[in-house]
Amino acid sequence: MHNEYRRLIAPQSIYASGFVGCALDVPTQPDWARIEARTARAIYLADTPRLSLAQQTGRAPGIGRGHRSLPYQHFTAIDRYALTGAQNYGNCTAWSAAECAGIILARHAADPANDSRWIARPATAVIYAARGHRYDGMALATAIRSLATQGCALMRDYADQKIDLTDEDEDEYLGYKWGKTGPPRSLLAAIAGLKLFPAQPIEADADAVKDILYSGGAIHCGSTMTAGSWGDPISQLTTPANHAEALIGYDDSDEIRDRLRLPPNQWVTIWDQSWGDWNRVQNWPTDLWGTRPQGAFVLTGTDALRKIAIEAYAYTAFATP
Repeated sequence: MHNEYRRLIAPQSIYASGFVGCALDVPTQPDWARIEARTARAIYLADTPRLSLAQQTGRAPGIGRGHRSLPYQHFTAIDRYALTGAQNYGNCTAWSAAECAGIILARHAADPANDSRWIARPATAVIYAARGHRYDGMALATAIRSLATQGCALMRDYADQKIDLTDEDEDEYLGYKWGKTGPPRSLLAAIAGLKLFPAQPIEADADAVKDILYSGGAIHCGSTMTAGSWGDPISQLTTPANHAEALIGYDDSDEIRDRLRLPPNQWVTIWDQSWGDWNRVQNWPTDLWGTRPQGAFVLTGTDALRKIAIEAYAYTAFATP
C-alpha cells in the first residue's frame, strides 16, 4: 500500500456525486473533462489509421443477429484472475481498456491456428499514465491511442527494466505515478511489439454491436449511465456515472428471450466494470453463460445502445499478436 495516494473508489458516493473517472464530451461533465474528451478523440481520429468495422470483423454486416457470443470466456478460461478485482484509483478507463485488450489476447491465444502463447493479462499502468497528469479522469481515446501507439504492457515482471507489474495494487499505483513523468522509456521499448489494432468508433447500432461481439471482439464504452446495484439478472440503468466499462458479450437467442420473458425483438448484453463486487445479480443463467465474472452485469440491448451512444470503440485484434 502506498501512502502518497490511495483510495478505494466507493461508486455509490464518489461517482454519484459527480466524480469523473471517464472524461466525456457531454453537458453534465465539467469543462476540463469535455475538453479532454473532445481533444483526445480528435487527435486519435486524425493521426491513427483505422479499418472499418466490416474490415475488422472480416464478416458480412448483420452476421451477429440471432446468436449468442461470450468473448469474455476466452479470457476467464485462460486466466483465473481475469475480470476480477476493484479499482484503487480513478482509473476505470484504463481498467476497462485492459479488460477489452485481455479478451482479444486470450481469444488469439485460444485459436489453434495461431502460434502465440499466453503470457499474462494486460496491465493498466502504461494506459493510465497516458492521461498526462497525476490526477483522475481519462478519455477513452487516450487509452486506446496508448495501446495502439505505445504498446500493451502485461501484468508480468519486466526484470530487465526493473519493473514488476504482477501485483494489481502496484500496477495501478505506477499508472497513477507515471501520469506526471510518463512510463520509463525502457518499458515502452519492451512493449512496443504488442500494439492494439487501432479501434474503430462504434455507433449505437444493434447490428454493429452484435457483429463485433460475434466476431470475438469487445467494446470499450464511456457513459454517464451505469447499471444499478441489483439485477434479476437484468439491471436497470442509473445516472450519473461518468464511468468507463467493457461490453464483453451478448445474447440474441430465442432461448434467452424465452428464459427471461423478453419481447420478440429484445436482446441482452453482458458488461464488466471496475467496482468489483458492487453489483448483486441473481438468476445468472450459468448453464448458458458459464460462471459470472466478478463485476459483470446485464443490460437489455436497448439500454446498451443508450450507453454506447455517448462514446464507444470496438476492439478486435492486435497488430502484432
